[in-house]
Amino acid sequence: MAMELDEWLKGSPEAPDLEEAPQGWHKFFDSFTICGEGECIKTLFTIYVPGDPRRGGVNLDEWKKRRRE
Repeated sequence: MAMELDEWLKGSPEAPDLEEAPQGWHKFFDSFTICGEGECIKTLFTIYVPGDPRRGGVNLDEWKKRRRE
């Protein structure tokens, strides 16, 4: 998990601000999910600590695709 997260962070990821995503954002990885608000990561879900992103939160992969269009 640490290697996946490190690789993603080294890529200088972008996330929506609180105006664009008031319910926060989330990103799914192979073995975990992170959730955040603005530029901050707030929560990490794993198979050992399961959970779901907030309803209405922005999926970063979908958000990134929309920004390119």
